[in-house]
Amino acid sequence: MKDMEARKTKKKLKIFYIIFFTIFLILPLGIYVYFQYQLNSLEKETLNHLYNHGYRDIDLKEVDTTFQFGSRFVTKIIF
Repeated sequence: MKDMEARKTKKKLKIFYIIFFTIFLILPLGIYVYFQYQLNSLEKETLNHLYNHGYRDIDLKEVDTTFQFGSRFVTKIIF
């Protein structure tokens, strides 16, 4: 009987560790990758838009894309 209970406990712990690993390690990593992808895409689109309107690399000093609280992706352009 005790052997059976020990197996059940081990199985529950195994399931707990799998859920813990998924929620607290993989999920934040996925969110981070998603935000980095969005930031890089926005920066590339902004640069393409500026290039299409006649700006060159020497006209642009800095193009910085950031994420601000409230689901806002902001691009700062310094000429």
